[in-house]
Amino acid sequence: MLRNIKEVFETIKEILSRFLSSRLFFLGIVFTTLFSVLVIRLFHLQILKGDEYLTEYQGRTLTEVTTEGTRGNIYDRDGRLLAYNELQYNITIADNGAYDTSEAGINARNYMLYTLAEIIETDNVYSIIGKIVNVSAHEEVLDEKGGVDIAKSGILMFDQFRAGYYVTGEKVGQAWSSGKELAK
Repeated sequence: MLRNIKEVFETIKEILSRFLSSRLFFLGIVFTTLFSVLVIRLFHLQILKGDEYLTEYQGRTLTEVTTEGTRGNIYDRDGRLLAYNELQYNITIADNGAYDTSEAGINARNYMLYTLAEIIETDNVYSIIGKIVNVSAHEEVLDEKGGVDIAKSGILMFDQFRAGYYVTGEKVGQAWSSGKELAK
């Protein structure tokens, strides 16, 4: 019985020796290494950086350049106006699958597009329009009636036209130089 065990170990040793010295073993190691590198790289791209790449892709999906027509008015031989130039704006949505398809999501998107169309039609390109959706305040900044006391709030604002940071109306720093200190 001991002899059979020795024979089995010798046979296993011989098979392993042949296998480890064969070209097939080294080829298997090379392919396993390459496959492992591929799996690690795909994990990095899809799992770790996937959201970042998706955001970047969605930002580049649609670029539209619009130029005004330069032809002028067209009249017939009697001087009647046949065609004229009228500047128009178009809002185009590219469906990339990132939109909320529920009824509430569709209504919110339609309202946003309606608001955008109203802004475009005002001919005031210097307007900055914001919509306050929700307000939350800590109890420390509330007055006795429950409203926000601006003097207690210490709100930090940025004014890009005057290039300054302001705290409730008072300028507290110069833009692009003191913002890092104020953020602390």
